[in-house]
Amino acid sequence: MLPLLRKAINKLLYESNFEAGYVLFILKKIFVNNLKINNPFGVAYYCNEGRNITEWNKLKANEEYQKIKNDIIQSNEEIKTEFTYIPNNKKWTDLI
Repeated sequence: MLPLLRKAINKLLYESNFEAGYVLFILKKIFVNNLKINNPFGVAYYCNEGRNITEWNKLKANEEYQKIKNDIIQSNEEIKTEFTYIPNNKKWTDLI
């Protein structure tokens, strides 16, 4: 049974061009949620399912955001600007 599962995973990775992380995500999701698989090639069904692809894309985007967020916070602390206000004696009626 294990060689058949390996063959199914290799087919997903090399023929269907899914990312290895995505296939691992699907396998973990199947295991945690006790989803039913009658055949090792049934993993492809879960990989092609739209809601799983959407969930994976959101997860990856969130991870990238967290990395960028930490970089932005660190760089904002280094930049300090000074602002001096110079009052202008003109009134708004001078525009007319």
